[in-house]
Amino acid sequence: MKVEIIFKFFSEEKKTVYKSFFSLGLIQATNFILPLITIPYIIRVVGTDKFGVISIVQALMNYMIIFSEYGFNLSATRDIAIHRDDKHKISQIFNSVLLIKMVLLLLTFFILTVIILVVPQFRAESTIFYLGLGLVLGQVLMPIWFFQGIEQMKYLIILNLVAKIFFTFLIFIIIKTPSDYIYVILLTALGNILAGLVGIGIILKKFKVAIIKPDFQNIIFQLKEGWYIFLSNFAIISYNNSNIFILGLFADASIVGYYSVAEKVTIAVRQLIGSFMGASYPHICNLSNKSHRMIKEFFRTTFIPFALLIFFICISLFIFSDDIIYLLTGKYLKEASLLLKILSFVPMIVVLDNPPYQILLAYDAKVGYMRILILASIVNIILNFIFVFHLSAIGTSIAVILTETFVTVGLILTLELKYTKYSLLY
Repeated sequence: MKVEIIFKFFSEEKKTVYKSFFSLGLIQATNFILPLITIPYIIRVVGTDKFGVISIVQALMNYMIIFSEYGFNLSATRDIAIHRDDKHKISQIFNSVLLIKMVLLLLTFFILTVIILVVPQFRAESTIFYLGLGLVLGQVLMPIWFFQGIEQMKYLIILNLVAKIFFTFLIFIIIKTPSDYIYVILLTALGNILAGLVGIGIILKKFKVAIIKPDFQNIIFQLKEGWYIFLSNFAIISYNNSNIFILGLFADASIVGYYSVAEKVTIAVRQLIGSFMGASYPHICNLSNKSHRMIKEFFRTTFIPFALLIFFICISLFIFSDDIIYLLTGKYLKEASLLLKILSFVPMIVVLDNPPYQILLAYDAKVGYMRILILASIVNIILNFIFVFHLSAIGTSIAVILTETFVTVGLILTLELKYTKYSLLY
């Protein structure tokens, strides 16, 4: 059955959004299902200690990815969405963004080297940390922002599936002993790099985007446009990733491993929320130039059913936490199951901040959302040090819930009280 048949009953505008959501959802489902298959195997082969090391590397690389992404995942997407019919303009955007990202990638290498030299624990695992830069390179090359902007995500579906399935298959072939844990990161990175390279090839051939010398003014423009989003994204990744780092200061690698397993399950649900935002954001940007009433109607008819779906999934995580942990690890781990029960509330809170966040972004209200997200990163660090010291991983989970609640309430109040003309409620 063709995908078009599924969407034939929707209006043309919503059909495009749902197709993008379907495409992003498949990509995120791949990112969820493949680890669901490999994590039990990896934990059994390398042990929870080494799995904790892998989780710490991934957490640090997430910082590096945000640095190299800069903010283009939203700012460049918005720019492409607005100028999608101007071939020369999108060529300028594409080349400028790619050049900036490559320069930032080079800077991440030097930053990582300094971190490894300063932190003894990281220096002992320097090989896997340097291999982790492959994850950053893969994200730099992956032009999801371009395909989101033109609302043509279908080209990345097969590409993403084939590359990641192939390298997931290699994990079962190559990872045979505890010492092979360093190759888990490498194989994941190679899948992203291959998908990114082919994605760029599709852009150049299918969409006739030319390789041209970026205009200096356009480079400066992209840097300015992405700056506030970069700060906001960095704040988000800070209060998400600092959880594992701070927990690692007070707990052993096994506890970090338990928390990482539970967290990865809820991250999968959050990726689904991210897919909804990625699919609907270009549409919201277009509607912001037409009518705010149309934005409110879109969220009423589309977001509410989606939020109910997320609530149902989270309730299922809470109820079946023991079985989910057993499926992932091959063991009934009470510690990990309890953490999953607590963390299952997080996506319920996160999904509620989606409408105000997208509206503030679409109307370019940078200061409004940036202030909340930066404050959230500070609040999260303080809460982590308070709760983790006394409650270990349970304290981390509580800190996450309180931080996400702060973000959601803060964004809603910012939109409804400071930017009243963009209100969703009135």
